[in-house]
Amino acid sequence: MDWTKAKTILIIALLATNVFLIYSHQTRHMDVHETGNDEVVAQLMEQRNLELTVEIPKVQPNVHILHGEYLSVDREEIKALAFSVPRVEGGYEKAAEDFLEYLGIFDEAVVYDSTTSGTDRPEGAEYDACVHFVNVVDGLQIAENFIDVYFEEGQVSDMKYRFLDDVELSPRRVETISAAVAVMSLGSETPGEKLVITGIRPVYRVPEADIELGETVSDTAFPAWEITLGSGEKKYVEAVQI
Repeated sequence: MDWTKAKTILIIALLATNVFLIYSHQTRHMDVHETGNDEVVAQLMEQRNLELTVEIPKVQPNVHILHGEYLSVDREEIKALAFSVPRVEGGYEKAAEDFLEYLGIFDEAVVYDSTTSGTDRPEGAEYDACVHFVNVVDGLQIAENFIDVYFEEGQVSDMKYRFLDDVELSPRRVETISAAVAVMSLGSETPGEKLVITGIRPVYRVPEADIELGETVSDTAFPAWEITLGSGEKKYVEAVQI
């Protein structure tokens, strides 16, 4: 065995580890600009086979931990009320908001996101339009939470949802890891293939995301970094500073 070469590789590995640990420690503060380690980040990303098409957020939020119950609306009530709502006049978004108001669930946590209709619909869709709302609390979206209102022939036909309601904030805010550290936790699993990152944003997220839609469940959402890959897949890195 070439011990000189082995020692060199070991020294390089130890130096890279030390740089990463120092960077992780320094990026505990609100503004990553203070660390002045953009070059170090670039080097570490290259080592981990990561490619960015967006800038890494420099400011990391100190936010709350959330606790609430999942919204629960009786299916029969949705069906009965859907056909009593007037046909669309002010557009799908306005009609969907009116429908949620009739149900008594439209408030500041329900934020309009997008409308899918016409040729934008998935192939085989059995609706004319879908209005998508997201769950926003404390200024951040709760990932994987939504309300979708469906329309057929100009009238509300159905609603699907997974939505954290009656949310309480933790008494104190918690510190979060930086976006740079969250990104460094990822890496390409295929040798020689880069992992392309197209989006990074802070969110809240319930760790377990397999709760049946419409079931009333009490749960807790924690701060996380949502990292979008070039394939469209989203990865989540828990962001609470230990």
